[in-house]
Parts: sequence; structure tokens; C-alpha cells
Amino acid sequence: MAKPVPDLENKVRVRPPTAWEAARLPERVYDACIRTDGALSTPAKSVTTQSSLRDIVQIIDDRVLTFDPQERDPSRAFVERGFLPPGTKRYKDRRFIFDRVFNGEAAQQDVYQGTAKPLLKNLLDGYNATIFAYGATGCGKTHTISGTDADPGVIYLAMADLFREIEDRKEDYDIDVVVTFLEIYNEEIRDLLAEPGTPTPRGGLQIREDKSVKVVGLVEHRPRTADEVKQIVLLGNSRRTQSPTHANETSSRSHAVLQVHVTQAPHTASLSETRTMATLSIIDLAGSERAAATTNMGQRMVEGANINKSLLALGNCINALCESGGATRHIPYRNSKLTRLLKFSLGGNCKTVMIVCVAPTSAHFDDTHNTLIYAERATRIKTKVVTRNVLNVNRHVGQYVEAINRLNIQVEELKEQLAGKRDAEAEKERRRKRDAAVEVERAKNDLLEKFEHVQAPIVDGATCSGKLDVAEAKLKVIRRRTRSPACSGRS
Repeated sequence: MAKPVPDLENKVRVRPPTAWEAARLPERVYDACIRTDGALSTPAKSVTTQSSLRDIVQIIDDRVLTFDPQERDPSRAFVERGFLPPGTKRYKDRRFIFDRVFNGEAAQQDVYQGTAKPLLKNLLDGYNATIFAYGATGCGKTHTISGTDADPGVIYLAMADLFREIEDRKEDYDIDVVVTFLEIYNEEIRDLLAEPGTPTPRGGLQIREDKSVKVVGLVEHRPRTADEVKQIVLLGNSRRTQSPTHANETSSRSHAVLQVHVTQAPHTASLSETRTMATLSIIDLAGSERAAATTNMGQRMVEGANINKSLLALGNCINALCESGGATRHIPYRNSKLTRLLKFSLGGNCKTVMIVCVAPTSAHFDDTHNTLIYAERATRIKTKVVTRNVLNVNRHVGQYVEAINRLNIQVEELKEQLAGKRDAEAEKERRRKRDAAVEVERAKNDLLEKFEHVQAPIVDGATCSGKLDVAEAKLKVIRRRTRSPACSGRS
């Protein structure tokens, strides 16, 4: 089963200016003086204060941005660029189109919704996915991928949704989640989850390639919740190689790769078992850097050279993939450990999203320009199809005992659920009868109370009625007697 996949998606995040940059950006002010012989009706022109930095990224909409836009104020343009011969382009004023552009006000949740979340929909169905952040040092790659404890990044938000989906499927599937975390430092692979002091082979861990790329000897964790993954990432980041540079106080000196392997098998006892397997790779690339800008020396310079070497190899692979035009051509994946790990993410069976992080000010002019050109070139990579990773496993005779035991456990669980449901229904019926009896008793008590209130008036009414009858009888006798003498006198 194959599913058509669009090209490698490129999405750009423009970080907000730092406090140091914001203090050096121009502020708009308005000249309120009287102009043209006191004509107050003349509109005031906006002018800008003299500053050392300016904005070089102008976001047009959610897909288009302009790098080094044209300065509308001629005086400021002259101050910035000086005199240029006629016909010379003073500003690059170049427009780039990407799949999505996030401005400096975009929250971590917004970036996650537009980049990683669409990939999770197919991850549990057996489709591989890769997310990697690229950009110069100090442009917010690590913040986008890892975030902080108070403002988590793509990793935690993706894991929260992943385990939520797993929770919804656990009644029908057995799902196993395995997490590994490594770094590529000076072209050596190190395990970030291994305990300090653990011996490692000379030259770092080795890569094995078959139908997939796998690093041998990594420590595997099986988390149950997104919070456990968060703790794993925090632990790995604390062991990751970081050093202060002139460009960034917490510069990452290595590429970090977090891989989440998801294996899913249905609850079945048939002769064959269908398993789906998929891998989510989240990669935080070290920032490309120029020695002239960072003024690195010694070990920092060696680290920067290895970082640039791996990123150059990645660029060569992207160029080769773009120029192949669908034809079979050699792609130099083996020039770097990084490109070997990204082999199937760039041109293989994988859905990939590239988050490009750039700075908004002229302090990073060349870095931002090179990064945008790099990302634009990557948009031309074509991936034909991505296939679902399904494995049909024929059960061995010895595995039937395990399958039967597992099914017996499930039967017992279902019996307990059914018994609990029956007990709940019986308890509900008893509660209904008890409530009905209480209602009858309450109605009976109300009737008795009403009878007690009405009984005395009824007795009094009956007594009065008897007395009235006696009085009427006596009155009739008296009337009869009074009439008798009158009648006898007339006679």
C-alpha cells in the first residue's frame, strides 16, 4: 500500500529580536516642527533615529517573506549603504516562498500545530516521519525543538498527542514505544542516555544500514507518558555538548537526534500477525557558523569546522537530490554521519518537515541570507511515494503458548469488566428499589400526617352535626306544643 506524499516541506520561523538587538533597532519618531513658512497642514514625515541595526526580514503573509527589503527613506538608505553607481541594486529585496512562515509572535503551540502535528496522524498507521530544525547559531533551533520546562517545544507537544492517541487505541492494539537519544559531536556518535563513565567504542557508536538506518549500542527507554519523554529529553540535553561562543552563550556544539520507534500489533490469535512499525525522528542541528563572526579559537574552532563539514555534506545531498530530476544518480550520503542518519528522511520512505530558523536583524545578515537560500533549494526535493511499514509475522509453534496466555489474560480482563458491569447493573437495580421504597414510605407518612391534621375537624364536625340534629328535633317538639293550645282555644 503506497501513499502519495508532497515534496519535503519547508517552514520558516523568524525569531523575535533579542534585548541586545531591540536596543539597537530604529524607533519611529515624528517631526512636529513647523514646515513651509508655518503651514501646519503639511503632513509630517516619519524619520528614524540613527541605529546600528535594522530589520532585514519582512513577512508578507503566512507563506511569503522578503529578505533585505527596499528602504523607503532615501536619506537612511544613503547612510546605510553610501553612494552606489547608477543601476546598482542597493538592497537585495528578494522574495522567498515557503510552505509556512511564522513571525516572531508565534507561540510554541502555533509552530507545533503547523509543523509536527500533521505527521502524527499517520505515524500510528506505519508511516515514518522526520522533523529537523536548521539555521545559524543563535536563531532558536533548540528552543523550537526542546523548549523549556515552562514553555515546552515540539518534542513534548508531539509526545503528548502521541500518547493520547495510544491511550485511545490500547483496547484494540498492543503498542510498544521505544525512545533513543544521541548526538553527533566531531563526527562521532554518542549516546546521551548512557550513564556517565560507560565505555564507548573508539570512534563512537557505529551505524548499520539495511532497510533502515540504525545505530548499534544505544540505550533504549520505554516511556509510558509524555512527561517521561520530557524527562528523557531534559536528561539528554544536560549531557549534550554545549559551549559559550561570541554568537551564542549556550551554543550547541553537536547535532542531537531523538528517535521514537512505535510498533503496533492488534489483539489477535491468527496464524499470522500484522505489525505496523514507524519511526519519528526529531533532529536539532547545530548551527552553521563563520569563524570570523564567532571569533572561535582552539577546540571551539575544531567543533565549528566539523559542524560546517556535516552541514556542507547535507547541502551537497540536497543539491544532488534537486538536480537528479527523478533519474538515478549517486547521492553522497556517506560523506558524513549526519547525512547517513538522514538518508531515508531526505530521499527515502519518510515524510519530512524542515523547520528553518532565522534571525530578523542585520546582525545576522549573511547567515540569514544563506539559510533562506539553503531552504529554498531544499523545496525542490521530490519524494515520489512513501510506503506503509507493515510486517506480516508467521507465528512459530512455540509462540502459540505465549499468544494463548495473552488471550487468556484478556479473557479474564473482559470477564472482570463484564462482572463489574453486571454488579453495577445489580447495584443500580437495588438502588432503584431502595429509592422506590423510600418514596412509598415518604408518601405514606405524608398521608398519615394529613389524616392527623384532618381527623380533629372531622370529629368536631360530626359532633356539631349531631347536636344540631338534636336541637332541630327539640325545636320541632316545642313548635308542636305551642301550636296545640292555640288550636284548642279556637275550638
